[in-house]
Amino acid sequence: MKSPVRIAVLCLLVNLVSGVVLMQFFGASGLAIGNVLAAIIQAVFLWKVLVKHSNELTEIPLHNALLKILTAGVLMGLFCLIGDKTLLSFSLSGKGYALATVCLTIPCSAAAYFTILYFLKFEELKILTAHLNRFISSRNKDR
Repeated sequence: MKSPVRIAVLCLLVNLVSGVVLMQFFGASGLAIGNVLAAIIQAVFLWKVLVKHSNELTEIPLHNALLKILTAGVLMGLFCLIGDKTLLSFSLSGKGYALATVCLTIPCSAAAYFTILYFLKFEELKILTAHLNRFISSRNKDR
């Protein structure tokens, strides 16, 4: 139990520091890049702990998954950057710009991320979709 907590603290610090630093240069896109960087570090460290404690797992599948995540993350960051630059072309007030970023750029970038993972045939996305479908169907049955 100690390893996941230590990894989470490390990744929280990486996310915080990289987000603040990159935000100075890239705005909201910098936050997305910092988040992706922390997620990649977390995935690598958690996978290494799992491989260490399991005889069935190897590091080979991780490389393919990380490459897909990295590709989707970089493209999402570029999508954020393009969205940010597009919003800057409009004459929005500070709050209007922030609202447009939160309501448009970030959700559209997240949608782009998952769409890219879908087209890259990221296996874990199927598992997530199955869990979401079960959750939604169970919620509908409760009504």
